[in-house]
Amino acid sequence: MTFDGEGDNGDITGIYCYDKNNQQIRAGKLEEALCQLGEAIIDQHEDMDFNGNGCFGEIKLDVESGKIDIEINYRYVEHHRDYRDVKVEDYLKEKTVAPDAQQ
Repeated sequence: MTFDGEGDNGDITGIYCYDKNNQQIRAGKLEEALCQLGEAIIDQHEDMDFNGNGCFGEIKLDVESGKIDIEINYRYVEHHRDYRDVKVEDYLKEKTVAPDAQQ
């Protein structure tokens, strides 16, 4: 399953099923149940917070082993503050032409 969201919105964006030979198969009637399972997993893991910049990822369910792997990719905005001391006169300097150069 794939998921994606930000702000107040987050959804399961895809359901993909594979057989034991890693060949993709149709989810069929299981699709709705798998979607509900994915939503329950997201709800249970509060760190998968869609608020703010959100996150996206995959939920992999191995039926044979009963193992669930969750990959979460968090979005964030990085800010860097920089201060510089400059003199106004460095920006206001005018090019002056020597009087004898004017003709």
